[in-house]
Amino acid sequence: SMLNPDPKQRPENMLEVLNKLKSFASDFKIPDNFKIRKPIGKSEAIKKAVEILNNVKNSSEKVEIILISGADGLGKTSLTRYINVEAKALGFETIVVNEINIPEITNFLINSPFAFNLTPELRLQIEKFKDINTINPHIAIEFSKFLRDLIFNASSDFPVAIFFDGLNPNELNVDVFLKSFFQFDESSQVNLAIFITCDDVNFYASFIKKFETIYL
Repeated sequence: SMLNPDPKQRPENMLEVLNKLKSFASDFKIPDNFKIRKPIGKSEAIKKAVEILNNVKNSSEKVEIILISGADGLGKTSLTRYINVEAKALGFETIVVNEINIPEITNFLINSPFAFNLTPELRLQIEKFKDINTINPHIAIEFSKFLRDLIFNASSDFPVAIFFDGLNPNELNVDVFLKSFFQFDESSQVNLAIFITCDDVNFYASFIKKFETIYL
């Protein structure tokens, strides 16, 4: 992927290179001394995110939804990458969704601790989804429900942080995926943090009742 002719498909930093290697070899270990660069000028945002992660980790029944809002170019993605590393350091299992690429997401899940939380029904679904290369609104809704059920199953056993980064809700498949994913009971007894990067909170405020906001 480092030689991909499309620059958008290449790893953007060393952490992505290491994670790509891990996806190919499940026994590959990222060095303990590996550090991702702390985003400049984001100390308060990081502090708030870490506080939320700690609250989720130390609670027996907590779902936190956090919108990271700001215009393009303000560093939402770099901040998200750093929060992801902080979450892992706190003992969270994490997943990053930056496009509705169903085969890529299912491949990650199959080769991650989330696989242990696949019920027989979810295992049948993931077998179906891993071969899907085209997407339409119906498939997007089905996959969002599958992903939500698996994430909630897992987060009843260990803390989970999921990051929706760079998704464009103006795209129909993304719109229905997100609206379907967030149809859940926020009082569920899980340890789950959901981070979403966005240019404007209004889209999410139309169907999410309660959320925290980190403004950049």
